[in-house]
Amino acid sequence: MIIKGVLVQISHKARSAEDAVLVAADGIFGGRQHIEERYADAFQRSPITDFVCSHERFHLNSIDNAVWSTGEWASAFQGQTGPGFARGQWSAVYVPDGDAWKIRLLTLTEYKPLPQKANPPSQ
Repeated sequence: MIIKGVLVQISHKARSAEDAVLVAADGIFGGRQHIEERYADAFQRSPITDFVCSHERFHLNSIDNAVWSTGEWASAFQGQTGPGFARGQWSAVYVPDGDAWKIRLLTLTEYKPLPQKANPPSQ
């Protein structure tokens, strides 16, 4: 099932710290379980049909014993009014956990084009 696969990709125990935080347009979600519940609800309302997250990081830098990075994501989904497409940017802070790196903070933004400027009336 796609929902389960995306949940595993985004917020599974193997990727997220127990005290992870997700910052998204619909709110701030703290803790792995709360993040998984948020995604389960969102994917039930609009099932994801395709999801791509750029593995090409635009930035990768260290902060003490953590690292942060940024990239882009894109998603096709089935909305209530038909198929839809969204894209945006992400940023993440990773912390070491044994031999693995886990996400401590994930921020997702959705690309929204700026409104077009109205042309002044001709005189």
